Amino acid sequence: MPGKKLTPVKKQAIRNLLSYVRQCDHGSRIHAAIEVLVASGCLVGTLRKIDLCDLDPKEGSITLRTAEKHAIPPQEYSASISEACIDAIQAYIEYERIETDGADSGALFTSPFGRVSNTTIRRSISQAAEETIEYHTIQSGDTCSEEQREQTRSLMPHEIRIYGLRQLHE
Repeated sequence: MPGKKLTPVKKQAIRNLLSYVRQCDHGSRIHAAIEVLVASGCLVGTLRKIDLCDLDPKEGSITLRTAEKHAIPPQEYSASISEACIDAIQAYIEYERIETDGADSGALFTSPFGRVSNTTIRRSISQAAEETIEYHTIQSGDTCSEEQREQTRSLMPHEIRIYGLRQLHE
């Protein structure tokens, strides 16, 4: 992955985000989504295409499908996911997932309008990042550096994905 580097400050921002969602937002849609991004290294478009039937908790895996713009025909592949990821997804399904009708009824990540959109995932990450800054400030008793605040505020799904891919290969 040449050219796809994360600064130490950005890596710490992602670790702080993971810590926050695991402790304060356990089982939420954004917690489950972030865990899947980290565990699988998938793209946001791939994340939103995941259906309930794609999860195999016994095998510790999830089936993913590439978007048509990334592979024609779209490719299907399986990714191993961690116990933390499985736990987050199962808690989300049990307590927060919104049942939908029609074509999106089998979607894993849902909203009141059906399958969650890429924009909603990005917006949810931004909101969780803001909450992470507040949480970190309260927990540590001091304020984050301005650089840490800016790096956390600017977290994007592709950076979380890159972080996950780096973790898989280290």
